[in-house]
Amino acid sequence: MKISQRILRNAHLPLTPMFIHTIFLAVLGILLKSCAKSVPGANIVVFYSSTGVYSNVADPYFLGTFWQANLWNKLANDPNWPFNATLEYFDLKSDTALVSNFCNARFVSNKLPNVTAVIGPFGTPVGYAVSGIAVKYNIPVIFYGVVAYATTNGVVNLLPSLSTSFFILPPGFTFTTSTVIDTYVKVGVKTMFVVYLSSPLYSTPKSACSAALTVASKRGIQVIKTLTYTPTNSTDDLYNIVLTIKNANPDVVVWCDTLSCLVANRIQYHPLPLFKRANYLPKALTLSDCLDSPLTADYYNQGLYQFVSAAQSYNAKASGPDYTEDFTSFSSVFRPKTPAVLTVSFANTVCQSKSQT
Repeated sequence: MKISQRILRNAHLPLTPMFIHTIFLAVLGILLKSCAKSVPGANIVVFYSSTGVYSNVADPYFLGTFWQANLWNKLANDPNWPFNATLEYFDLKSDTALVSNFCNARFVSNKLPNVTAVIGPFGTPVGYAVSGIAVKYNIPVIFYGVVAYATTNGVVNLLPSLSTSFFILPPGFTFTTSTVIDTYVKVGVKTMFVVYLSSPLYSTPKSACSAALTVASKRGIQVIKTLTYTPTNSTDDLYNIVLTIKNANPDVVVWCDTLSCLVANRIQYHPLPLFKRANYLPKALTLSDCLDSPLTADYYNQGLYQFVSAAQSYNAKASGPDYTEDFTSFSSVFRPKTPAVLTVSFANTVCQSKSQT
């Protein structure tokens, strides 16, 4: 079956510019492959969420189109390239039942090529829904936001349902963090305060803040203090951390905890209302946060995000890792004001990304 037909059957996407762009890439891929040598095929399913609690946390559909083009370029131009890759995309809409039904049907289909591997999805419930089915067919699952093991009382265990799953920590933490730190250095930042969620269940916050700490130290920024907390700490515990930061009054605060904007029962642990409660607005605050999350919509309405930059997480309004929220007279003193009109078009973003590269 032709790639374009396969995408039409499986992507379940409307005829949007993004979808047309995918069809264009598919046709381009067919032309490239017609000139390439015969190599083993690899059919990779990529999961993403356009809506729901996991939207705007990662964008594997958008990134996948670039990756697919790169794979086809390798196939066409590298005589040693070992496989011929095809990507399928499925929008699970942050829905566990939806992704389970898809996997149960897709992994046993005799009308489509066998699934070689799976990428994603982001979010532990939906991720485990995929891995629990993939393991039955010995299909590898590559997680970029779900830890592929379980921890009980500090003991790490490999669950049977995760025996074909792997967790890859993206190197992007260091890259995006270094970009933000370099920006801070240019405008005279001298001191930094680092806070992160520490838990064996969730590696991302520690990884993000550790990268910030390392890069800042190498750039000559003094890290005044590093504090951690756990999922069992109370809101008052976090408020006391905010008061400690207020007393230290650093140039920059880096706070890493994506759970407080992903998990409904942890939304009260989000640091922004605690800064408001302390009547303290940092000069600059970088969060490893999921901007535009439905759970934090009220915080946007309150204007709490006006002094936040988010280097580590995807957000629909971002044009790159230097992105910051709007300037105010009482915060973000180290950063330039963002444009009054800030919109993103996926079609335009392709061109922007190329020009930035």
